[in-house]
Amino acid sequence: MTRTRVSGATSVTRIARWVVGPSGVRYVAHHSAGVTTVNAVKNAAVVGSARLDGAYGIPAVTSNGLGGGLSPDGRLLVLAEPPQYEGLREQSRFVLLSTSRLSPAGAINLRGEFGFDAISPDRRTLYVIQHVSRSDLVRYVVRAYDLAAHRLLPQAIVDKREPDELMRGYPVARATTPARTTGRGGRGPRRAP
Repeated sequence: MTRTRVSGATSVTRIARWVVGPSGVRYVAHHSAGVTTVNAVKNAAVVGSARLDGAYGIPAVTSNGLGGGLSPDGRLLVLAEPPQYEGLREQSRFVLLSTSRLSPAGAINLRGEFGFDAISPDRRTLYVIQHVSRSDLVRYVVRAYDLAAHRLLPQAIVDKREPDELMRGYPVARATTPARTTGRGGRGPRRAP
């Protein structure tokens, strides 16, 4: 078991319970007393474990709590600091773990309210949802974070067929191929990058 210090995480709100990778490994994260424990479980046996300082969890990618956070090949796991559900945060934090040994692969601190959306197939880009309005908490933009350059790209990602469409709503379902999230509360489905 490894233990890694990640500063600044304080929220304790529950998010998704687990996510299952393509090889059938289930990743479970829980936090207590300022420490997050991540377990990799296969065939009811713990096959890997890590401990992180701070409160992190498996990011939920739908409103019913479906877990996300894994790259399509299952080699990178993103944990998110749980949201506060009391308006927009000043800062959002993510931790990246290599799933081969559940070892740290990086940490991301973003100014503002961000949530996990997806990881590109080549594991070079983390797509995040940025909530942009304190008066309309379901309004958002999709942004890209370059994992190699360690920076949030400046432009929002938009569907070129509908460049003026406002993104609003919350995800109710997830499909893996082609990447598509169905939203409720907005104008309909949106394509994931």
